This record gives sequence, structure tokens and C-alpha cells, in this order.
Amino acid sequence: MSTWTVARHEYITNVRRKEFILITLTLPLIILLAGGVSVLGTVAAATSLSQSGPTRVGLYDPGHVLLPKERGRRRERTEIIQFVQAEAGQTAVRDGKVLALIVLGADYIETGRTAVYYRKQTLLGLGGAAPVRDILLAGLLERGGLDPKLAKRAADPTGGGATVYTLNREGRFAVQDAAQSAAGFAVPYTFTILLITAIFFSASYLLRGISDEKENRVIEVILSSVPPEKLLLGKLVGLAGVGLTQVLVWALLGGLPAVMLFSKVVHISAATLLGSFLFFLLGFALFATAMAGLGALGATYRESQQIAGIVSIGAFIPMVLMPVLIEIPNGALARVLSAIPFTAPTVMVLRLAAAPVAWWEVAGSAAIIAVSTWVVFRVSVKLFRFGLLAYGKRPGFAETLRYLRDA
Repeated sequence: MSTWTVARHEYITNVRRKEFILITLTLPLIILLAGGVSVLGTVAAATSLSQSGPTRVGLYDPGHVLLPKERGRRRERTEIIQFVQAEAGQTAVRDGKVLALIVLGADYIETGRTAVYYRKQTLLGLGGAAPVRDILLAGLLERGGLDPKLAKRAADPTGGGATVYTLNREGRFAVQDAAQSAAGFAVPYTFTILLITAIFFSASYLLRGISDEKENRVIEVILSSVPPEKLLLGKLVGLAGVGLTQVLVWALLGGLPAVMLFSKVVHISAATLLGSFLFFLLGFALFATAMAGLGALGATYRESQQIAGIVSIGAFIPMVLMPVLIEIPNGALARVLSAIPFTAPTVMVLRLAAAPVAWWEVAGSAAIIAVSTWVVFRVSVKLFRFGLLAYGKRPGFAETLRYLRDA
């Protein structure tokens, strides 16, 4: 039995699993559905806001320290409705006739005592909060004799917000776009999640296959016709094909429609795709090899998962540090993690998607992972051979070390 025979068997067996088909087909659709609902909601809210009339804000100012007594005073997109009684203003808020009611204390000039009434509060705070500060600031400036136009500008110095320019990937200044800023986080985050998901789903299939073969004692028959080295290598090649198939389906079902839908804000270069593909292969080889060797020591599938779970810590450390790594993708922390074998695959995928990375860093990190994979493979073959022949109970730590030393 050759390595390719083992690989073909592993690939066909796992792509036929119900959980593989279910996860592969539904995950991108769920993500697209959730993202589409969010985008449509944001667009609808923005359209409603742009087409709506002035925001109506009530004011109860018994001392008339800010505004004259006439009703309907307008400031930009805000219409100020003055009430002679606080109760009438509260009723207007309750009936939805005004967004909010500002109530000034009798000693407002001395103390600044102010109360603001809203109809409701959401979990994320006050939705559509009234521009209380701008209204009061403009009123105070006008009361002090400042020209109304200057008072208006003092309340809104940047005219609704300054135009912000930031350096883009080409090193040129460009207008900062909220959608592009969101894409700057979403793209590396999505690439990283895809890498981790594909690696560990495929690795779980590998552990389950090994555990089933041990429990059914089929492994004895298999080892009589193929050496442990070729068996492990064949399993890894077959599971790598499973992971690539999963990523390819996700790219076709979710990635391609998302890129077409958000083509104006999402820009993924060919170098990013090639680099991500390279580190996916290297990351899969490293994690799957280590998990196979350690997982073979377990007597059952549950034990194998618990032992192999130690390896997954390295992949999830960058997830905890993701905000820092995306903000400073070429900083000292990112470079250090790129040189550590079990954090490098995740970090490099994230860095490549977030910003340009020097070629020598990419080559150096890839070389570190490749060499580490070869070392881990040699150790895992020994653990694999030892674990496959251990039945009934999990080998102890001292026993395993003694076997590795004598092998």
C-alpha cells in the first residue's frame, strides 16, 4: 500500500462525512446572510436619515437664558421646540413628537444643571442622541452677543466633520473611508478564521479516523502492509486535500460573492492570496502533524482531542492579540510571533491581509515553519508508531519520553 493510496482513502472518506458537507455548504451562506442583513440595515438606516426632516428637540428654559420665546427655532438639521411647561415636553417625548427634551435648571448659568429626557434607551446606549451640547453651546454664545453665524460655527467647528486622509497600501494619502476601514479589519480577520477553521476541522477528522482504527483494531492490519511513516504522511496529504476542498468551496460560495458585492472597498492582491495559500499549507502541515502524533497517544477519540488540544493554543494566541496585530502589522510583536512556529501561520496570514510585508520576512517565517514541521514530523512518527500499538490505556508521560529516547 502506497502513500497515495492512503491519501486517496482519507480524502474520499472524509469528504463524504455528513458533518463535512453540512459545515462546508452552510457556513459561508450563514456568514453572507448575517453580513447582508447588517449591510442592508446600515444602508436603510443611512437612507432614512438622509431623507428625514430636521430632528425635533424640545427645550424647557423657564429663565429664557438661551433662546427667545418664539417656537420653531432651527439650527441646521435640528428644530428646537420650546415648551412653557416641563410636563408638556415630557408628553411630547412620550408621544414621539420630539426626539428628546432638554430641561434647564433655574440656576443654569451658575451651575449648568441640565436634564435630558429620551423615550427609550437601548443596550448600546441612546440611539439617535440629540445634539445637546451643540444646542446649548450655540445658545450661550448667542446670549453673549456673538453673531449667530459665528455661534453656529463655534458649535460645529469642522462643519459636520473634517475630511481625514490616511496613507493607503501604496504609500499615498487618500480620503479615509469608513467602509474601507471596516474592510481593513474584516479581510485579515476572515482570512485568519478560515485558516484556523479549515486546519482544525480537518485535524479533527484525522484524530477521529485514527481513534476509530485503533478501537476497531484495524490499525494492526494496516501497519502490516504500510510503514508508520507512509501511513502518517498519507493521512496528512489526504486531510490537506480535504482542507483545501473546504476552503475552495468557501471561496466560491462566500468569498467570490463578497468580493463582487464589496469590490469598491475590498482589495485583495494576488500576492496576498498566494501568501495565504502558502501559509495555509505550512500551517496545516505543522498543526496536523503535531496533533496526529499527540492524538495517537489517546485511547479514545475524546482523549485524543484533549491531548492534541494543547497544540491549538498557538493558533489562538494571535486571535487574542488581533486588534494590535491589525493596527501594527509590521511591529515588533508581529515580527516576534512570525518567528515562533506555532503562531507564525496565523500571524502571517493576518499580516499579509492587513498590510504589505517584506519578502524576506515572508521567506524567513515560511522557512521556520517548514523546518519545524520536518522536526515535528520525525517526532510524531515515533509517537504515532508508539500510540497506535498502545491499547486499553493512555501511555504515561514518563513512558512516552522513555520510548522517544530509546527509539
